[in-house]
Amino acid sequence: MKDQNSTTDTVNGHRLPPDQQVPDEPPPPYTPSDPQNSVPQPSSQQHQQGPPPGPPPMPPRPQQHAPPPHPPPQSPSQPQHRPPPGNYPGSYPYHTSYAGQYAPQAQGPAHPPPPNPSLPFQYPPGYWCHKCHNTGVKLKNGLSCQDCYARFARQRNARVMSTPSYAPRYAAVPGAAMPPRVVRPGDPSIGGVLCGRCRGRGMITEFIFDETCPTCRGVGRLF
Repeated sequence: MKDQNSTTDTVNGHRLPPDQQVPDEPPPPYTPSDPQNSVPQPSSQQHQQGPPPGPPPMPPRPQQHAPPPHPPPQSPSQPQHRPPPGNYPGSYPYHTSYAGQYAPQAQGPAHPPPPNPSLPFQYPPGYWCHKCHNTGVKLKNGLSCQDCYARFARQRNARVMSTPSYAPRYAAVPGAAMPPRVVRPGDPSIGGVLCGRCRGRGMITEFIFDETCPTCRGVGRLF
């Protein structure tokens, strides 16, 4: 009677070669592998070559809202430059030509001429006569300025005429009375200064009629 090993190693009385002989132990059970959960084992060739080269690193991106650089601090000894008033960034430039265009124009010279001592009136502040330049005498013909006399001399003449006189009165001596003296209007013996409106006539002409001068009241002189 032959044993089991002899039956497995021989077939029909022929001995099998070693690679075709049936092993004594049964093979291990087969378990199917999961391709999703399986972890590939790196080969020795991959360990020798190293990891595959990756993409080159990206350069750093510049910041879009970077704060402006601060100016270097100035020492106290250095003078600081400041822009003139009105010429700062974002404002309209200031032009002196516009300011001079709308400046009020002066009616006369900055310094009025000295008052004429022979005038019986004074010019009020701010008034300027373009005919006589506040002198009472016209520049074109040398005659008295009737407009200035009519405007200012009347008030002074009325004030002087209404002022009472405090001259002493002498008693008339019998037989020593002198007859009254009759003079023409504007005579220097009357006193005062010549009336510039009627120019000593005591009358002014309105249209075609002669009327008493309202400035001197027909006397021809101003006091």
